Amino acid sequence: MSVKRYKKSKAIWCNDCDIVFDTLQVAEEHAEQTGHTIKVIEFITDRE
Repeated sequence: MSVKRYKKSKAIWCNDCDIVFDTLQVAEEHAEQTGHTIKVIEFITDRE
């Protein structure tokens, strides 16, 4: 029997211009400067 390992990751998505950010700080600065809205997306991937 093998054990699968998974990695939880997240990205921050701008709802208005479809840019994906790696860090929340940069995304918040973008939203503040442009008036856009952002959302955090969490996803799980296989770990090799």
